[in-house]
Amino acid sequence: MKKNIVKAKKVLKSFPHAFRGLHHAFWGGLNFRLMVYAAIAAIIVLGSKPIPSSYKIALVLASALLLIVELMNTAIEKAMDLLLPAELEEIKHIKDMMAGAALIASVCWLIVALYAFAA
Repeated sequence: MKKNIVKAKKVLKSFPHAFRGLHHAFWGGLNFRLMVYAAIAAIIVLGSKPIPSSYKIALVLASALLLIVELMNTAIEKAMDLLLPAELEEIKHIKDMMAGAALIASVCWLIVALYAFAA
């Protein structure tokens, strides 16, 4: 029982770090902020439309995927800039691959959003 309480306290202590990370991503990167606004707007608009719940759930999941990938993209870019500030070709490739992942997530989100709005 005591071990569970200790684990719960550790988990609760991690939340401020997570919220601080979201705060840095939101205010430190225009792309993430725009994606948050787009996801919220789409979810609010679709929430008021009489469409199947499965479409709404798909949009929420696609929005979560988009934001997660963009957070990872931002974190990896910042880490690469800190670790190796010089422009190395390998670093450029890593950043390009993460940008590609963000692009794929964005296109998926757009397809889900358009499909849901067309319903």
